[in-house]
Amino acid sequence: HNKTSLGDILREDPKILRNIAGYYFARDYYKEAADIFIYLLEKEKSGEIYQKIAWCCQKTGDYERALDFYLKAELYGINHLWNLRKIALCYRNLKKPVKALEYYREAEKIDPENLGIQLNIGNCLLELEQYEDALKCFFRVEYLSPGNKKVWRPIAWCSFLTGKKDQALKYF
Repeated sequence: HNKTSLGDILREDPKILRNIAGYYFARDYYKEAADIFIYLLEKEKSGEIYQKIAWCCQKTGDYERALDFYLKAELYGINHLWNLRKIALCYRNLKKPVKALEYYREAEKIDPENLGIQLNIGNCLLELEQYEDALKCFFRVEYLSPGNKKVWRPIAWCSFLTGKKDQALKYF
Protein backbone atom coordinates (compact mmCIF):
# COMPACT_ATOMS: atom_id res chain seq x y z
CA HIS A 1 0.00 0.00 0.00
CA ASN A 2 2.83 2.41 0.69
CA LYS A 3 5.08 1.63 -2.28
CA THR A 4 5.34 4.19 -5.06
CA SER A 5 4.44 1.70 -7.78
CA LEU A 6 1.20 0.55 -6.15
CA GLY A 7 0.47 3.35 -3.73
CA ASP A 8 -0.63 5.85 -6.37
CA ILE A 9 -2.99 3.32 -7.96
CA LEU A 10 -4.45 2.21 -4.63
CA ARG A 11 -4.99 5.76 -3.40
CA GLU A 12 -7.46 6.29 -6.22
CA ASP A 13 -9.92 3.84 -4.65
CA PRO A 14 -10.61 4.30 -0.92
CA LYS A 15 -12.58 1.03 -0.82
CA ILE A 16 -9.49 -0.96 -1.75
CA LEU A 17 -7.40 0.92 0.80
CA ARG A 18 -10.08 0.30 3.44
CA ASN A 19 -9.98 -3.43 2.65
CA ILE A 20 -6.19 -3.47 2.95
CA ALA A 21 -6.41 -1.58 6.25
CA GLY A 22 -9.01 -4.07 7.45
CA TYR A 23 -6.71 -6.93 6.50
CA TYR A 24 -3.81 -5.38 8.43
CA PHE A 25 -6.10 -4.62 11.36
CA ALA A 26 -7.47 -8.17 11.55
CA ARG A 27 -3.95 -9.61 11.53
CA ASP A 28 -2.56 -7.29 14.20
CA TYR A 29 -0.41 -5.18 11.87
CA TYR A 30 -1.50 -2.10 13.74
CA LYS A 31 1.12 0.36 12.53
CA GLU A 32 0.37 -0.40 8.88
CA ALA A 33 -3.39 -0.29 9.49
CA ALA A 34 -3.09 3.05 11.31
CA ASP A 35 -1.10 4.53 8.42
CA ILE A 36 -3.90 3.69 5.99
CA PHE A 37 -6.69 4.77 8.34
CA ILE A 38 -4.96 8.12 8.86
CA TYR A 39 -4.75 8.55 5.09
CA LEU A 40 -8.46 7.63 4.78
CA LEU A 41 -9.30 10.12 7.52
CA GLU A 42 -8.01 12.90 5.28
CA LYS A 43 -10.61 11.85 2.71
CA GLU A 44 -13.54 11.19 5.06
CA LYS A 45 -13.93 11.97 8.76
CA SER A 46 -15.81 9.29 10.69
CA GLY A 47 -16.04 8.07 14.25
CA GLU A 48 -15.31 4.52 13.13
CA ILE A 49 -12.01 5.51 11.52
CA TYR A 50 -11.02 7.52 14.60
CA GLN A 51 -11.78 4.49 16.77
CA LYS A 52 -9.76 2.17 14.57
CA ILE A 53 -6.76 4.49 14.63
CA ALA A 54 -7.10 4.81 18.39
CA TRP A 55 -7.24 1.02 18.78
CA CYS A 56 -4.10 0.67 16.63
CA CYS A 57 -2.28 3.25 18.77
CA GLN A 58 -3.46 1.55 21.96
CA LYS A 59 -2.28 -1.85 20.77
CA THR A 60 1.17 -0.44 19.98
CA GLY A 61 1.38 1.16 23.44
CA ASP A 62 0.97 4.78 22.32
CA TYR A 63 -1.72 5.64 24.88
CA GLU A 64 -1.37 9.40 24.54
CA ARG A 65 -2.11 9.27 20.84
CA ALA A 66 -4.80 6.61 21.32
CA LEU A 67 -6.51 8.86 23.85
CA ASP A 68 -6.50 11.74 21.41
CA PHE A 69 -8.19 9.64 18.73
CA TYR A 70 -10.70 8.08 21.17
CA LEU A 71 -11.70 11.56 22.33
CA LYS A 72 -12.24 12.61 18.71
CA ALA A 73 -14.27 9.45 18.07
CA GLU A 74 -16.39 10.30 21.10
CA LEU A 75 -17.66 13.39 19.28
CA TYR A 76 -19.41 11.11 16.77
CA GLY A 77 -21.34 9.27 19.48
CA ILE A 78 -20.83 5.76 18.09
CA ASN A 79 -20.15 2.84 20.42
CA HIS A 80 -20.39 5.26 23.33
CA LEU A 81 -19.91 2.71 26.14
CA TRP A 82 -17.01 1.00 24.39
CA ASN A 83 -15.39 4.36 23.72
CA LEU A 84 -15.78 5.50 27.34
CA ARG A 85 -14.08 2.34 28.56
CA LYS A 86 -11.18 2.76 26.13
CA ILE A 87 -10.71 6.41 27.10
CA ALA A 88 -10.64 5.38 30.75
CA LEU A 89 -8.15 2.60 29.98
CA CYS A 90 -5.84 5.08 28.26
CA TYR A 91 -6.01 7.43 31.24
CA ARG A 92 -5.18 4.52 33.58
CA ASN A 93 -2.18 3.58 31.45
CA LEU A 94 -1.09 7.22 31.45
CA LYS A 95 -1.22 7.14 35.29
CA LYS A 96 -4.16 9.56 35.51
CA PRO A 97 -6.57 7.63 37.75
CA VAL A 98 -8.77 10.67 38.49
CA LYS A 99 -9.60 11.11 34.79
CA ALA A 100 -9.93 7.34 34.32
CA LEU A 101 -12.38 7.19 37.21
CA GLU A 102 -14.42 9.98 35.66
CA TYR A 103 -14.88 7.99 32.44
CA TYR A 104 -15.49 4.68 34.21
CA ARG A 105 -18.24 6.42 36.24
CA GLU A 106 -19.83 7.58 32.99
CA ALA A 107 -19.64 4.02 31.65
CA GLU A 108 -21.17 2.76 34.90
CA LYS A 109 -24.23 4.97 34.34
CA ILE A 110 -24.83 3.18 31.04
CA ASP A 111 -24.07 -0.36 32.26
CA PRO A 112 -24.22 -0.49 36.08
CA GLU A 113 -24.08 -4.30 36.27
CA ASN A 114 -20.89 -4.63 34.21
CA LEU A 115 -18.33 -6.38 36.40
CA GLY A 116 -15.36 -5.18 34.35
CA ILE A 117 -16.37 -1.58 34.85
CA GLN A 118 -16.86 -2.16 38.58
CA LEU A 119 -13.43 -3.79 38.87
CA ASN A 120 -11.82 -0.89 37.06
CA ILE A 121 -13.59 1.66 39.25
CA GLY A 122 -12.31 -0.22 42.28
CA ASN A 123 -8.79 -0.27 40.87
CA CYS A 124 -8.88 3.48 40.22
CA LEU A 125 -10.08 4.10 43.78
CA LEU A 126 -7.30 1.82 45.03
CA GLU A 127 -4.73 3.84 43.06
CA LEU A 128 -6.21 7.00 44.60
CA GLU A 129 -5.85 5.43 48.07
CA GLN A 130 -9.61 5.54 48.66
CA TYR A 131 -9.57 2.06 50.14
CA GLU A 132 -13.03 1.98 51.74
CA ASP A 133 -14.71 3.06 48.50
CA ALA A 134 -12.60 0.58 46.56
CA LEU A 135 -13.69 -2.17 48.92
CA LYS A 136 -17.34 -1.34 48.24
CA CYS A 137 -16.74 -1.77 44.51
CA PHE A 138 -14.87 -5.01 44.94
CA PHE A 139 -17.53 -6.42 47.27
CA ARG A 140 -20.19 -5.48 44.74
CA VAL A 141 -18.32 -7.51 42.12
CA GLU A 142 -18.08 -10.42 44.52
CA TYR A 143 -21.80 -10.17 45.27
CA LEU A 144 -22.75 -10.08 41.58
CA SER A 145 -20.32 -12.87 40.71
CA PRO A 146 -19.80 -15.19 43.68
CA GLY A 147 -16.54 -17.10 43.48
CA ASN A 148 -14.92 -14.59 41.12
CA LYS A 149 -11.27 -15.00 42.07
CA LYS A 150 -10.16 -11.85 40.22
CA VAL A 151 -11.63 -9.75 43.01
CA TRP A 152 -10.16 -11.62 45.99
CA ARG A 153 -6.69 -10.11 45.87
CA PRO A 154 -7.89 -6.47 45.70
CA ILE A 155 -10.37 -7.16 48.52
CA ALA A 156 -7.57 -8.68 50.57
CA TRP A 157 -5.21 -5.78 49.87
CA CYS A 158 -7.79 -3.06 50.63
CA SER A 159 -8.84 -4.93 53.76
CA PHE A 160 -5.22 -5.10 54.89
CA LEU A 161 -4.67 -1.40 54.22
CA THR A 162 -7.80 -0.47 56.19
CA GLY A 163 -6.76 -2.58 59.16
CA LYS A 164 -9.29 -5.38 58.63
CA LYS A 165 -6.71 -8.10 59.06
CA ASP A 166 -9.07 -11.04 59.59
CA GLN A 167 -10.95 -10.14 56.43
CA ALA A 168 -7.66 -9.69 54.56
CA LEU A 169 -6.44 -13.10 55.70
CA LYS A 170 -9.70 -14.72 54.56
CA TYR A 171 -9.30 -13.33 51.04
CA PHE A 172 -5.55 -13.88 50.81
